[in-house]
Amino acid sequence: MLPVARGHDAMADKTLEISIGGQSLGVSFDTEQIDVAVVNEVVHVNSANGQIRFSIKEEKLNFSSPLVLAASSGWPFGPNPNKVEDIVRDVPTIVDQLAMPSHYRVAKWLILISDDASGLAVTSEIKCMRQGGNIYFIEYAILGDSGLIPYELDVVDQGNQIQLVITSRYHGVLTVRTSKLGIFN
Repeated sequence: MLPVARGHDAMADKTLEISIGGQSLGVSFDTEQIDVAVVNEVVHVNSANGQIRFSIKEEKLNFSSPLVLAASSGWPFGPNPNKVEDIVRDVPTIVDQLAMPSHYRVAKWLILISDDASGLAVTSEIKCMRQGGNIYFIEYAILGDSGLIPYELDVVDQGNQIQLVITSRYHGVLTVRTSKLGIFN
């Protein structure tokens, strides 16, 4: 354990001040106990002429009761911005749309396609760009049960709107969740 320099009453202001090699490290805590350790190890390596000694000094923070940020609604991503349920086979379904009125605009979707009843899911990213009257898009980073949940994606131009459309080729009922970001101005 390192020497700990404390203020007037560390528990009262919930701040612990730790010095390591003259450098001060401030740690705030509530009721959590935090241990800070410096580990010194000696490693022996055999050689033809005897032993070679290495001294390794490792400085690390060892959180005995790690502080955990609890996920809550709105953090870090918030609730799913868009969820479309009951997508059936061979019916093109709009799963998201956005205004994209100008010449050059970019949007990117993160998509999750799932059969929640069976536990099957596929996720991917779709990036699209409007250039004048043309829409270009690509799907990439496909993970999950893509061989078991076949589908087709399209990005459709509808005037000042673009639409993300999925056509399921799956024999069950799907749910699609999307989140997007874009460059619009």
